[in-house]
Amino acid sequence: MSNAKQPTRREFLKTSSTAAAGLALSGGLGIARGAHAVGSDVLKIALIGCGGRGQGAAENCLTANENVKVVAVADAFEGRAKGAAGGLNQKFKAEGKADITPDRIFVGLDAYKKAIDCGIDMIIQATPPGFRPSHYAYAIKAGKHVFMEKPCC
Repeated sequence: MSNAKQPTRREFLKTSSTAAAGLALSGGLGIARGAHAVGSDVLKIALIGCGGRGQGAAENCLTANENVKVVAVADAFEGRAKGAAGGLNQKFKAEGKADITPDRIFVGLDAYKKAIDCGIDMIIQATPPGFRPSHYAYAIKAGKHVFMEKPCC
């Protein structure tokens, strides 16, 4: 029988965290994690759910960072989608932060798929919570970033 002291959970977490950080900093995770394709630093955003809260979230996003641009909107209702596109273009197009063309205004219950597939980097998810699980899953499978307020799903 060995008299070696068994490490505590706290000691294990401290040691493994330090090892993981060292591995990440040393480049041990490979070049793919740190490499970026040459291109624009601007994140192209699609707003999914164009009601009042969705438009507010898009405006908050556009004023929070200069490297974002709304390029698409999607909603189940045509009036909401066109209204959001018009409002965001009117308020932010001169600054170069909105460029929502008619071919990137998507309407219907499958509009979220079209918005996610139109070459964007991130979605702002502002639909009612019941729709969010399928929208979220589709966006993640497509490799998109997702901003979604509580409740998530």
